Amino acid sequence: CASCHGTPGQPPTVAHSPIGLSEALWNPYRPYNLLLAMLDGIDGHDGLPGAMPSFRDKLGNDDLIAIAGYLRASYTTLPQWGLLEEQTTQAARNDPLSLR
Repeated sequence: CASCHGTPGQPPTVAHSPIGLSEALWNPYRPYNLLLAMLDGIDGHDGLPGAMPSFRDKLGNDDLIAIAGYLRASYTTLPQWGLLEEQTTQAARNDPLSLR
């Protein structure tokens, strides 16, 4: 993550914003957008520079849970999501529309 998004206190090198400013990370209720961004990436067609690759085939559910928990604890002042668990991560991977 840090190779594109930068480390705490440093500007990002490739991504268009530091990871600590991500709305998905600051969502007080649900980790879904963060999980989907990690799984499917961001296409970069929003008019802003940069894109994020998909990590769907590179990260397992335990990895996604660990990364999301680490990012939440390291970059926000919010508590951990109560919904960050294997079942939620598997749903994000297999059936993202079920997360509504």
